[in-house]
Amino acid sequence: MSSLPASKNTVPHMSFVFNPIIAQATDSAAAPSTQTAPSVEGAAPGSTVQSTTTVPPPAPPVPQRAQSTTDVIFSIGPFALMIIAFWFLLIRPQQKKQKEIAQRQAQLKTGDQVLTSAGIYGKVVTLDADRITLQVGEGTRIQFQRQAIVGFVDETKQH
Repeated sequence: MSSLPASKNTVPHMSFVFNPIIAQATDSAAAPSTQTAPSVEGAAPGSTVQSTTTVPPPAPPVPQRAQSTTDVIFSIGPFALMIIAFWFLLIRPQQKKQKEIAQRQAQLKTGDQVLTSAGIYGKVVTLDADRITLQVGEGTRIQFQRQAIVGFVDETKQH
């Protein structure tokens, strides 16, 4: 193998590969590198050319923000408002109505006109602790539980 004599103006071939891990470990401002430039225009043979390469630092990771109390309130707030609206529009009126019916069932007396859950109108004839006998026609009597009474007929509203 013959080797060519190296002249003063030649630079051995060098290849650079950028490695981000090494770049992070080193200082962000790279030190200037010096090379002999045989083919740079305007440079005298054998002169050196300095080149500075600066690698920008990697962007810092974006921190995960913990949810603050106001974020939690604003995310749960609409659901809480819906629950409150349902309470006041649906549940509370129904509870009032049930309480009123239970109170009226406890205050039943003979002669009251009532409506059963089966849709039968009748007049209270006899009362027990948990049973009521209604007269629904001439000579027709039916027994019901007190809880079956769901409505009360106001005698002033009848014809």
